[in-house]
Amino acid sequence: MKLNSWNLLFFLLFVCESLSAQINVVANIQNANVGSASWIKLGTLSLPQGGYNASIKINSGTGYNARLDQMGVTEIYIRTSNSSITQNGFAFSAYAYRTGYTKAINAIKILPNASGTAATAYDIYIYNNLYIGGSLYEVTAGTGSWTRVEAASTDPGANAYNVPFNYKILNDISVDTTLYVTTATSRVGVGAPTPGAKLHVSTDEVAIARFNKSSIPVTDGVFTIGNATNNQSHYIPSLIGRSYCPTRPHGMVIIAEADDIVPPANDNLGAALVLDGRSKNTSRLNNNNVLAVHSYGTPLLMVKANGALCINTIDPKGYMLAVNGSGIFTKVVVKNSSNWPDYVFDKNYQLPSIQELENYINKNNRLPDIPSANDIASKGLDLAEMQKLQMQKIEELTLYMIQLNKQIAAQQQIIQQQQELLDKLQAK
Repeated sequence: MKLNSWNLLFFLLFVCESLSAQINVVANIQNANVGSASWIKLGTLSLPQGGYNASIKINSGTGYNARLDQMGVTEIYIRTSNSSITQNGFAFSAYAYRTGYTKAINAIKILPNASGTAATAYDIYIYNNLYIGGSLYEVTAGTGSWTRVEAASTDPGANAYNVPFNYKILNDISVDTTLYVTTATSRVGVGAPTPGAKLHVSTDEVAIARFNKSSIPVTDGVFTIGNATNNQSHYIPSLIGRSYCPTRPHGMVIIAEADDIVPPANDNLGAALVLDGRSKNTSRLNNNNVLAVHSYGTPLLMVKANGALCINTIDPKGYMLAVNGSGIFTKVVVKNSSNWPDYVFDKNYQLPSIQELENYINKNNRLPDIPSANDIASKGLDLAEMQKLQMQKIEELTLYMIQLNKQIAAQQQIIQQQQELLDKLQAK
């Protein structure tokens, strides 16, 4: 019985010693309260080497008012090394993260009492914005001790360890029913529980995503990815760029950068910027238009499925180029090699007589082979065909001029002969 009592006593002493080695301190920082941003020495953490951990949670603020934008929480995690120097000459490492509505603490530094693995105690410094108020903190560790200081201080200097504000989330995240992050696929879903891409946004809003400069109001300058229709059962992807540059006329600029090389002869997509209109079945369009350029609904340019280009109209009327308006060119080449009228100068060409030509004009009010005014009005003017007909008439006119010149020369010779004969008669 006596032996069992001693065993119980030794057990209780062991438990008490183990509990006394643990750290679980809750304290306030009111004594370090100042009206400006400053360094505060929170306290000294004693923690042995060998992979021991400690955490410090600080519930602080930046004033005395019950305002959300004055409230913030900072958590610090510290771990000693297993007898090796691992972090920039320090035998410990630490990180911190902040939550809440404000960044009350802007910097954290840890100054060990010795270099390398000789360190056994660590002074904890925090840089608070201002008016830390009735803030409190909690220190937790499995072993070691905590000495409270909680006093305004100065920067511990370059020999201190700068604690980074970052950490990794190593599991999937769901924020209510709005934001989802999957670690297995490294995908983010906004309104999409199972993201189908690196970023997947699912919404019924017209404006799906917006990008703007913080210094310029959204009403003045913004880039919007959205839906071009308000019909909730339809989706027409749209990109809208609203610029803000009062002295320049830019709206949105699209720049495509590529290597400046000669595209292969068989590469029909060889270009710096490619616009490819196709069917949902990944085939060429046969009926729909490929491209349309509008100004607030007014059509300016349209490319049809067959490649026909319409300018200021939407109906090419069967032609490959339709222009509703005038045009100006510095050079135009029309290639039409079929039956060019060199045949007019062939010796066997049957040139109509002047009388035949006059009769045709009197009857039809136009030259032979030339389309009538009604034909031009209804069918339009074929430049290539008209150029060929005009050349034919020019060449025919040249033949008429040659004939006329021969007639004039012959008549001139007769007149000359008659004049010589008349001169002789008058001389007798």
